Amino acid sequence: ILVGAAADLFLIPNKLVPAGLTGISTMLHYLLGTPVGLMTFLLNVPLFLAGIKWAGGLRWGLRTIVGVAAMSATIDLLAPYVPQLTDDPLLYTLYGGLLDGLGVGLVFRAGGTTGGADIIARLAHHFWGIKLGHTLLAMAVLVLGLAALIFGVQPALYALLVAYVSSRVVDLVQEGLAQSRAAL
Repeated sequence: ILVGAAADLFLIPNKLVPAGLTGISTMLHYLLGTPVGLMTFLLNVPLFLAGIKWAGGLRWGLRTIVGVAAMSATIDLLAPYVPQLTDDPLLYTLYGGLLDGLGVGLVFRAGGTTGGADIIARLAHHFWGIKLGHTLLAMAVLVLGLAALIFGVQPALYALLVAYVSSRVVDLVQEGLAQSRAAL
């Protein structure tokens, strides 16, 4: 729900494309007028099925479908009711990344994913032994490169900052505040 709120409150209204399938869905929204949440869910279905079979099993699949469904539904159901909070790039970049990272971190902590690039990374690791981080980085570069072509370089650069802030918050949620634990 927090990831969907971040998308509606800060990212989508400012044409800021998150990495992964939500980013692709955001671009489709601006190009074709399709609902972001529905497209995110539909793009995740084949990945979800492949992920159950080869990358995570049924328990992981159930947690992931809850995460993907909640995020997708939140994006589409909340959008008509929330205003664009700010058009200041610093604010929507930082707060969008903060909310997104908090939501993703909590989902990861519960043993699920928000779908998309996470599933692709797991499948690439399973079939070809590619490290998860490498696949996630490649997906982010691909999506943000497309965003730069569609929306311009500046929004893509802000999206890169969102990805950085989000990743730092995910790490914080996973590791906690203890510095010694982070060093360990």
